[in-house]
Amino acid sequence: MKTLPLAVQRRRRLITRALPLTIVAIIAFALGASAGSPGSPEKDAAERFALAWANKDFGAMYRELNEASRRTVSRADFAQAYREAAEVATLRTLVFGELGDPDDEGSATVVPIPAEATSP
Repeated sequence: MKTLPLAVQRRRRLITRALPLTIVAIIAFALGASAGSPGSPEKDAAERFALAWANKDFGAMYRELNEASRRTVSRADFAQAYREAAEVATLRTLVFGELGDPDDEGSATVVPIPAEATSP
């Protein structure tokens, strides 16, 4: 049996061992980069708003409003409106589902947030 020159043996080892590892590393990097990439600012704000609403943290909800919305309603009026709506609806719990993708509707960006409310 004829042995191959050392340079050829070395090259073959690199191809059969290092190349697959390199490919796996590239795929792992790509998956990690895509999973770690930040979401849209609108979706992040909607998620914070929903979490604050579920916790009845009206101040945090108000902070997520854009400037135009905050100019039209005061923090106190905003909180009072949500409290009154919860009372009228006899709201016990509020659970939010997975947020939808942001959608531009005219001059506003809307993020759908499915919600399930329970009352007595």
